[in-house]
Amino acid sequence: MPTPHLAWPSRRLPAAFGVVIVASLALLPAWTVVSTWIERRDQARQWAIAGPACPALPAPPPRVPGRHSPQYFEYRGSDFGRQDGQVSCAAPPDGNPLSPASYTVCQFTAPDLLLVKTEAGQRVFQPGPHRAATVSVRHGRVACVLGGWFRG
Repeated sequence: MPTPHLAWPSRRLPAAFGVVIVASLALLPAWTVVSTWIERRDQARQWAIAGPACPALPAPPPRVPGRHSPQYFEYRGSDFGRQDGQVSCAAPPDGNPLSPASYTVCQFTAPDLLLVKTEAGQRVFQPGPHRAATVSVRHGRVACVLGGWFRG
């Protein structure tokens, strides 16, 4: 008794593979856009820190013996100085998550004193010892609020 021969439909198989490939290629850009949108939207929400305004000073206080000088760093065109604590910065989207526009935001664990220098000038904040603070630089304006989730 002969073994039955199973044959693949030769014409339909390549057409089915073609449809799957074309559909995959069409969905890939859509998936990329959706995943980018979700990731940047979540980043914007994560870095939108609300809280009371940090106490501001008109100028840095005079150097006090026994206190160390602020540690300075530059991030995205702004100079930051902090006295104590650690820092984490990001550039979340500013508005539409798919737009390349972003702003600067830095969270500080326990800064005691913050200095922020931008093209518009220098701002000095004194959150106080052991208080978290978040500084944002958006559209040339510097703002500082007490609070943040970064713990170092």
